[in-house]
Amino acid sequence: DAICVGAEVISVSNTLDTNKVNPEATEQMMEGLKKAALEQKIVIPGGEIAELSSMVNGNVWNSTAIGVVKKDRVIDGSKVAAGDVIIGLRSAGFRSNGYTLVRHILKENFGEDWHNEKFDDTKTWGQVTLTPAKIYHNFVLSMHGRFNEEPKVELKGVVHVTGGGLPGNVVRLTKKKGLGAELNNLPAPHSEMLKLQELGNVEDSEAYKTWNMGVGMILVVGKDEAQKVLDTAQAAGMDAQQIGVITEDAGTKLTSQGHFKKDEVLNF
Repeated sequence: DAICVGAEVISVSNTLDTNKVNPEATEQMMEGLKKAALEQKIVIPGGEIAELSSMVNGNVWNSTAIGVVKKDRVIDGSKVAAGDVIIGLRSAGFRSNGYTLVRHILKENFGEDWHNEKFDDTKTWGQVTLTPAKIYHNFVLSMHGRFNEEPKVELKGVVHVTGGGLPGNVVRLTKKKGLGAELNNLPAPHSEMLKLQELGNVEDSEAYKTWNMGVGMILVVGKDEAQKVLDTAQAAGMDAQQIGVITEDAGTKLTSQGHFKKDEVLNF
């Protein structure tokens, strides 16, 4: 979220509220946090584990990120214009949104023990839904520049695809200026998303509004800089592709790659 405005995150706090401390689960959570912090060059200056008995149900894991960005380097979407290129960065899975629907579908189909149900020959549904999210912070900074670095690419807009899916997030960059977006070259959604559409009879329009459907972050750049972004992504091992363009006409047109209406244009 911080990198969407061009802010380099320098520290993240870490607070775990739990009904009862589970050492094994807590260790796994902290190991994941440590790995991410080292990769993204972020300090964790402190934190707390609070055992709160019946006041909470399970674990509530909170953090606050602190980022820095120079005033003249803030990415606010004000430069986005019709004809700009929209680039999508591939996600690794569901990230952290749409899980209420995920759990509902799996529970309805497989019962309370759904997480042990086989997804395929190598993974259970529990393993699939716990796939770690990709973090795009360092990659975006490699183009926008860290605090005292000059930008290599002018990023006109950056959107983290969270709640609301693709149509609910790309509109953040287009609505204020009365623009729109045509997403006509989307990647195939992850197989687990297509399977859940089938299991839960989730229409494509609802799936795209609930899950990221394979695109975890969106970058908007001018036509002349699109290839530079794609080349930078390839060099960094980041899966990226041009997924559409900014349009003069308001609204979002999305060519579905979902389970039910593949290649059909959906309007949002």
